[in-house]
Amino acid sequence: MITGTATTFWFEISYSTARSALLKIGGALASNRSFRQQEQDLTAIIRGCQREDESSQEQLYKKYYGYALSVSMKYCLNREDATEVVNDSFMKVFKHISQFDIERPFKPWLRKIVVNASIDKIRKNPENHLDIEDVPLSLPQLVDSDLKIKETLQLLKFLPEMHRTVFNMYEIDGYSHKEISEELGIGESSSRTYLLRAKNQLRELYNKHFTGKIYQNA
Repeated sequence: MITGTATTFWFEISYSTARSALLKIGGALASNRSFRQQEQDLTAIIRGCQREDESSQEQLYKKYYGYALSVSMKYCLNREDATEVVNDSFMKVFKHISQFDIERPFKPWLRKIVVNASIDKIRKNPENHLDIEDVPLSLPQLVDSDLKIKETLQLLKFLPEMHRTVFNMYEIDGYSHKEISEELGIGESSSRTYLLRAKNQLRELYNKHFTGKIYQNA
């Protein structure tokens, strides 16, 4: 026999569980509504930019400036250069946004423009036109890296510019060695060598800064 106290206790548990579930559902629905609203707002801003509306251009710039800067900073560690790349990128965005398919995600399109602008900036530096196909490796070949992403990004700033660029293009932005070769004007084997050296140096830096170990050359 269930007493009144037990019934009350059971009801409170059931009510609490149901209320918690409803709150979760409500939160999910609110989140979905918020996401849809953001998508609608972005669509309106992009359509405004396609009409060359200055207010819409300003909104898009402010909305994605931080994101674009974070992308360019992975390539141009000098903030002044990275800011210049971002501004050049948005000029290209506004120039070509009339061709942008509103059904496509905007962020990947913007990222591609920022990455290409960063590469153009690097390519203008004559010191980066060195082809190293035939230069032997001096570091151990540690291709399979278990470096954590957060630490890796922190250490990228210590790499030579070309090593960092190839690493970013291949590992972060998904370029193939053929595409890297075409973009940077180097051989495919040079691209592989830069990538391997970048990974080796990252491993050495990781051991030095995060584990206190210095990796010895073989």
